[in-house]
Amino acid sequence: MIGTVLDGRYRILQKLGAGGMGEVYLAEHLGLGRKEALKILQASLASEREFVSRFRREARATNRVQHPNIIGVYDFGQLPDGRFYLTMEYAHGERLDALLRRLGTLPVSRTLGILVQLGEAVQHAHGAGVVHRDLKPENMILVEVRGRADFLKVLDFGIAKIVAPDHAESMLLTRKGQMFGTPLYMAPEQAAGLGADPRSDLYSIGCIAFELLVGEPPFLGRLVELILAHKTKAPERPSTRRPEGAIPPELDAIVLRCLAKDLNQRFQTAGELLAALQQVPGCPGRKTPTDSPGRRSQPPRPSDFAQEPETEPGGVRELLALAATSAGEAPPPPRLSGEEAREELRAALREAAESLLTLGANAPGLLGPGAELRDAEERAAGDGAELEALDGRMADVDQAARAREAALRAAIADLRFVVSQAREDEATMDGSVTAQIRELEARLGRLSAEHERAIGALGDRAVALAAARADADEELDGLYAALARHVDRLAPQFWGDSGLLQLVRRVHGARAALAAAPPDLP
Repeated sequence: MIGTVLDGRYRILQKLGAGGMGEVYLAEHLGLGRKEALKILQASLASEREFVSRFRREARATNRVQHPNIIGVYDFGQLPDGRFYLTMEYAHGERLDALLRRLGTLPVSRTLGILVQLGEAVQHAHGAGVVHRDLKPENMILVEVRGRADFLKVLDFGIAKIVAPDHAESMLLTRKGQMFGTPLYMAPEQAAGLGADPRSDLYSIGCIAFELLVGEPPFLGRLVELILAHKTKAPERPSTRRPEGAIPPELDAIVLRCLAKDLNQRFQTAGELLAALQQVPGCPGRKTPTDSPGRRSQPPRPSDFAQEPETEPGGVRELLALAATSAGEAPPPPRLSGEEAREELRAALREAAESLLTLGANAPGLLGPGAELRDAEERAAGDGAELEALDGRMADVDQAARAREAALRAAIADLRFVVSQAREDEATMDGSVTAQIRELEARLGRLSAEHERAIGALGDRAVALAAARADADEELDGLYAALARHVDRLAPQFWGDSGLLQLVRRVHGARAALAAAPPDLP
């Protein structure tokens, strides 16, 4: 297979894997010069009565599901040996199941970010009338998109429906020993052979959320034990499996509602689930697709805001000791991200500098940086806002081109499919179909070239803005580091002011939080 050209359009580059539905290859679309995943379905499916019409119908329906968080299906057809194939977007990243094996569990903030994207993908697909039926970590990939990591891509939306119809036929297939849907994440109604409801996908999301937080799905065991557990056993609260306070009660409640046995007790739509997730403390906004590419990927080092040497007479250490004895020990610093700790430290330094000036500190070092700080912060904020708007524009251009390409390629695939099925009676075919295919392929080529030009121009502007933003951030770090040194040097002169003592404690706490913060994801 490697190196061969399939259907005159796809050169096979390498085998990516194999599963119950067939084999997957990395292929190059010769017309577009782009790598895509090509899934060749099991040969046995081609012999099933009704499969041909179902394949064509469901492939077209799946092609209409185009969303940034969903691996889009572009093309479909039948090979000369009778096997059917689908081509789809190729995403290079780490599968969610592999990430879980490597890390065990994910922090709540990272879990929420993934769940929000998953909810948006499911909401879009359900709105198009497509149910996944087999959501699981194995079907999810985390990739990097324009500087943002943890961008979720969901595979195989609607593919299970192509392979197996609903209800009566799926019950027959189950009796043959095939089960569509993975038992660890399977809703009770699926386990009972009753077909898939959109709310079945929400149950699977509950199983996935449980595993992200706890490290394993809510139920384990052999096949019969799993099916029985999904139908009858109450799941634990995820928080009972983690240290106290690690999982917010709001998230506990969301997971348990997704895992309700009764369809009517679950969230009724993915939109309802998203609304609930947004109420969980720390949940990121539903902004698709990316944060600004100019955002710092790493928090500043604590040394960027270094204190004066500890040997300095009357240094900040003595002041902190006084603050502790006069106001009680400071609580441990809150768990903040690197970006949050950085902003808290900057705010504390600004307030401490203002307090020192009010108390009469005579130091040009406190006055001088003020105007420079304001100018640098305004530049950074302006660049950041433009970058965010530009990134949104790039996402819109991508999505519009993706939807147009999907429609064109579905039409081309449909026409080719008609031709392939009419081989035995080619006398009934004339040149009009071939002409239509050529015209659609020419439009596809023009669309690809237009998209590349538009994205290239936006990308050039984004690079320039990101560089300007990085320069402004570097300047700000230097100005705040200088301000920190002045605050540390001057504060001990005003031991008697309790307000200043508390501000010094706040600076110290922010430094500790910054030192303890994990690196921010880009």
